[in-house]
Amino acid sequence: MVLEQSKKCRKCAKTFKKESRKKAHSIRCQLTPAVKAERFRTPSPLAPEQRTCGYCKKQCVSRNALFQHLKKCTLAAEGRLKGDKPDPVQRTRPDPIRSTKPPQIREAGPLATANADNSPISSFTHMRVNARAAPDSEPVEVCMDPGTGRTLIGRPFLQTLEHSIEKREAKVKGVGGRAVNITEWATFKVYLEGFDKEGHPTLMKFTKGAWVVEELEPNVLFGNDFLHAYAANTDHKTSTITFQNLDDFCVDFIAQANSKACTRRVTTVKKTTILPGQSGYIPVQYKPLPPGRSFMLNSRHAAAAHAVVNTKSPAVMFVNNTTDGVLVIPKHFHVGSITEATDSGYLALSEAMIAGMMAKSPKTESSLNREFDVPAIRAYNITEVPSKQPSDRYDYINDMTDNEILAELAAEDENMAFEVTEEEDGTVWAEMQRPKTTEKQSTLGIKTSGDLPEKVTDRGIHIYAKDPGLVRKIEKLIDDHPAL
Repeated sequence: MVLEQSKKCRKCAKTFKKESRKKAHSIRCQLTPAVKAERFRTPSPLAPEQRTCGYCKKQCVSRNALFQHLKKCTLAAEGRLKGDKPDPVQRTRPDPIRSTKPPQIREAGPLATANADNSPISSFTHMRVNARAAPDSEPVEVCMDPGTGRTLIGRPFLQTLEHSIEKREAKVKGVGGRAVNITEWATFKVYLEGFDKEGHPTLMKFTKGAWVVEELEPNVLFGNDFLHAYAANTDHKTSTITFQNLDDFCVDFIAQANSKACTRRVTTVKKTTILPGQSGYIPVQYKPLPPGRSFMLNSRHAAAAHAVVNTKSPAVMFVNNTTDGVLVIPKHFHVGSITEATDSGYLALSEAMIAGMMAKSPKTESSLNREFDVPAIRAYNITEVPSKQPSDRYDYINDMTDNEILAELAAEDENMAFEVTEEEDGTVWAEMQRPKTTEKQSTLGIKTSGDLPEKVTDRGIHIYAKDPGLVRKIEKLIDDHPAL
């Protein structure tokens, strides 16, 4: 049998079957001391529950100690119990009417954007997240855009989703205030890739309405009508978007994309013939370079030098024939390639430097001039080089020098390019066999003048003269009349 609480005496706690009997009893009922002690107990101040902090559960020695502890209890100041998660930090703003202090001025500094502005290979895009038309379909990129009011969706991507379309009219404004008339409103279903607050992979299904546009590069622009409704918080440190109204469902986003590195194919403009010992510049052609940075011109020909180039650099390459034969570079020859300059410095090695690194060379009788082993920035920029163009050639000396060394080399290898002759008296001497080549006229337009000192100006003009004063006059004439 279930008795109602209203049929119970409030004084002695006796229950009755009828309300009338309870009323008659309550008139003459007296509250007994036993019932009074049971119902209205006064706990002892020394009881553990009477001297324990209700916030941090700390047990004090007395009630007075408990009250002293409550003044210093951090959980009591925050108004939360032990074990509860702390609430997000609430930033309180002072009342602008009551505040009399002027706002403080602080400078963020260039650290936040310096790397992005100075890096030529990186750029920022919209916040891209992965979405799916179905749980088993391939992911596609969509955009979370806080700068958009209403969500927009492209028609090509809409055709892949489960959707419905109704006729509406609206105008969407973009950059420059241009308005586009829109007449269709679509309701679609899409899945976003993410993970729950415990880190488990999750596909969250959304049903959303959006205006339909014909072409939209990011497929969908989820605007503030979507982000604000689900209390989306964007964290750029972890590159995640947390939807607080969806039990902290998180999605990863990417807002930075690396562009393709700049590469160019460098080819010759015309056929070039280079005689032994000659050096100069040959015209080349390649697609224009992007402004604002330097690039590395890597040579693919043994006679051509590496260089650092930019948009202001002339379309030429420095060549130097350090061989004993005539070099012919055909027209439209792939002489080099231009790539991104990602290193802090470069060093151009001449053919003479490479020959000097070899263990043994048949050209033992030649002395190597290594003046060209300088940073390549001085080799390419004809108009900005303050000193003379470095030369790289062999200065041959007397054939009879170092006869003993030449004889030893010839004895070690009979296939070397030396003709060893032994006289009747036992004297051994060697003579280097130079290759026989047909005489060809150089197309560089440079004619050597014997053993005269050579100087190359900043404009690539070769000057042969013994008198230094005459050289200075010629240089001044070239500077005063650059058209010559």
